[in-house]
Amino acid sequence: MKEKNYPLVDFFSVNNAREKLTSICQIVQHHFLKKKRLLIAAPNEEAAQYLNGLLWKYPEESFVPHIWTESPTEECVAITCSQDNVNRASILLHLGPSVHVKWGLFQQIYELFDQTDQEKQKASEARKAYYIEVGCQVNFKQSDFFSTRFYEA
Repeated sequence: MKEKNYPLVDFFSVNNAREKLTSICQIVQHHFLKKKRLLIAAPNEEAAQYLNGLLWKYPEESFVPHIWTESPTEECVAITCSQDNVNRASILLHLGPSVHVKWGLFQQIYELFDQTDQEKQKASEARKAYYIEVGCQVNFKQSDFFSTRFYEA
């Protein structure tokens, strides 16, 4: 019997809104520059709309091409509120409060370990505990992880 390959899960520790946005933008740009498909799972339409606008302005001297959609797409970076992997990505940037329903479809998952308030921290701890319980390798990174490694291959 073949052993299941569980995704690698990286939690980024964030303590404020600036760290959240910086982490999100750096993760997205990092994978875009590597030409790797990335799905951004937004928790709701308001968050998706905000991220959509943000990525058209980041980085300052450019932008990250992407699409906000609930339908299948060939775009490298897609934002969605759907539970579906709309761009067949192997990498998930999950921004919801509970584990993504289809987490097992991905090779790598990014999560924010949100410490901006007690409720969000409890939700982050619950997601971490779930991933560990099912056998995923879980790592913790600081919010500035990509800033020093940004253009590495």
